[in-house]
Amino acid sequence: MSAVFIKTTLPIVFFLMIFIPWQNAQATTAVGAIDTISRYAWSENAGWIDFGTGSVNVTATELTGYAWSENVGWISMNCSNTASCGTVDFKVVNDGAGNLSGYAWGENTGWIDFNPPGGDVTIDANGQFLGYAWGENTGWIDFNCAATASCETVDFSVKTDWRPAAPSPSQGTNQNRLGLLGLSNSALSVNNGATATASQQVTLNLTGGPNTATVLVSEDRAFSDIKVLTYEQINGRFDSPFRLSDGPGTKTIYAKFCTAWGLCSDIFSTAIALRAVPAVAPYDIDGDGRVDMNEFNRLMADWGPQPGGSPVDYNNDGSVDLLDFNLLMFHWTL
Repeated sequence: MSAVFIKTTLPIVFFLMIFIPWQNAQATTAVGAIDTISRYAWSENAGWIDFGTGSVNVTATELTGYAWSENVGWISMNCSNTASCGTVDFKVVNDGAGNLSGYAWGENTGWIDFNPPGGDVTIDANGQFLGYAWGENTGWIDFNCAATASCETVDFSVKTDWRPAAPSPSQGTNQNRLGLLGLSNSALSVNNGATATASQQVTLNLTGGPNTATVLVSEDRAFSDIKVLTYEQINGRFDSPFRLSDGPGTKTIYAKFCTAWGLCSDIFSTAIALRAVPAVAPYDIDGDGRVDMNEFNRLMADWGPQPGGSPVDYNNDGSVDLLDFNLLMFHWTL
C-alpha cells in the first residue's frame, strides 16, 4: 500500500517542484505591484488615497486589492477581494493596453468610476497612472500632479511595475491630455493674431473643445488676478473683450480651458505689444482712450453753430465745422 502511495505521489512532487517555481517567476512580470514611494492619488473630498497600503495589484485584465484613505477608509478594487462577486460583481478592468474602466467600491465612498466622461484613468509605458476617476462622494480623484501642472507645489503620483502590452494614451503632453478631457483643439489669440495694438481694449479669440465650459484668463501666469469667462462658442470660437494692463510694452495673456467638472488644461499664452500713443484728450470725448466713430458720430450730430458749446467744437469757435473735422481726423486712433 505504501509502495503504491510513493509511486503515485512522486510524479506529483516532481511536478510541483518544477511547475510552481516557474509559475511564480512568470507572475513577477504579469502581476504588478504599486511603487513604495509613488503610491498616492488626491481627492478634494477624500484627501490622500494610498494605493500601496492594501496590496493593490495590476494585471493585464484587472486590478485587485484595496486602496486606503484616512478620511474614507478602504476602497476595494475588485469583488474577488471578499469573494462577493456572486452577490455584487464589480472590478477595475484593464484592457491590457493600460486603459482602465469599471468601478471600485468603498463603504464610505460608494462607487468610483475609472472611466468617467472627461476622466479616463490610464497606465502609460512607464507604469504611471494618469487621468481622473470619479465618485459621487469623493469627487474627482487625480492620479498624477502632472495633470494640473502642480508638481512643483505638491509632487504626487501612482506608479506600478506592470507595463502595458502596447503604449496607452499618455497625459504627459498637453495635447494628449486635452483630448482625454474633451478640450482638444484649444487655442488662444488676441485681435485675430495681431502682434501690436494702440488700444488697451482688445478681443481675445478663444477656441475650446466640446467639454469647455469656462476659460480662466489673466496677465499673471500664476492667475492671481483672474477673469473667469463663460465659454459660448459661436462659429467655432468664442470672442471676448479684454482690457490690457496700463502702460506700453509687451502684454502676455494666459488662459486655461476648463470643463464643467473643474478640470483644466495646461496654460496657453499669447502676447501683443501695446504701443504708446499720443494723448488724445480732449478729442476723446467718451474717455475710452480712442478717437473713433463715437466722436465722429457726435461731430456729425452737433454739426453747425453751437453757441452753447459742444465737446466736439475742438477749436472753441462756437461752431462745429470743417476745422473741427480736420482736428478729429488728425487725432484719429488707428
